[in-house]
Amino acid sequence: MSALETLRLAVPGEETRLKELWQICFQDDASYVNRFFDRSYTPGQALVLETGGEIVSMLLTFSQEILLPDGAEIPICYVYAFCTHPEHQGHGYGCRLLAYAEEQAAQMRTCGVVMVPGEESLFRFYQALGYEVGFSNREQVISRGVSSDALLPVTPCSLEEYQRIRSRFLQGRRWIRYPKKNAAWQECLCQSSGGGLYRVGDGIAAVDCWSGSVMVKELLAREPEPAAQALLRTLGQERALVRTSVPLEAEEGKPFGVIKWLEPQAQARWAGHRDGYLAFAFD
Repeated sequence: MSALETLRLAVPGEETRLKELWQICFQDDASYVNRFFDRSYTPGQALVLETGGEIVSMLLTFSQEILLPDGAEIPICYVYAFCTHPEHQGHGYGCRLLAYAEEQAAQMRTCGVVMVPGEESLFRFYQALGYEVGFSNREQVISRGVSSDALLPVTPCSLEEYQRIRSRFLQGRRWIRYPKKNAAWQECLCQSSGGGLYRVGDGIAAVDCWSGSVMVKELLAREPEPAAQALLRTLGQERALVRTSVPLEAEEGKPFGVIKWLEPQAQARWAGHRDGYLAFAFD
């Protein structure tokens, strides 16, 4: 690292540059980015690499927990909005910033760092940095069918109720539990899109409806297909991309998230499993 390169926490007043970098790298709408900084961002959540007096790489962190089948809780750090300005890519800035984030997490006695790669090729990139696939799901497009069968009831669901039902469905699995603030950000995204959090029969669903395109970010139900049909009928939509958990003892699902372990005992308890459940990438 050169003398002109600095790795540090972002400080209050640098939000404008962070927003600018986010929009340049991800092409997200300004209203979306502003909503995050208004509703979910806290000082100290962003780590940055500065060179030549300019922030060129950034990432945000969320504190979360992995729950194991025996109920044990493992603190982890989720990395979000990790990016480097296009004009400064190819210099290793992102890798050095991520390594710095891992060092900071280890100092806080966090046991691992989790990310959701934005595209398939990035799984190999992160594996080269010591990450392993630890989370998978099922993802499929479901079209609205014609049926005379009674549909499952669909009603709005409060965040508190959603969290309670989610914990019940995932008991006995390896899964990530979201603190209220993290879950509230996903709720905000769903509602801002025209979707929301729903009860579907005995299950739950988190639904985005951006630009008329429906994505069920999470569907936990004993019968996912009827639950998806009920959602489509209630929302007046013809099809949706639906993410569900992979049933225990079923075939391996689609790789979704990676983890780098920072604490050997936690890694040993995980034992190389790839079937962890991680629903929200806040995408």
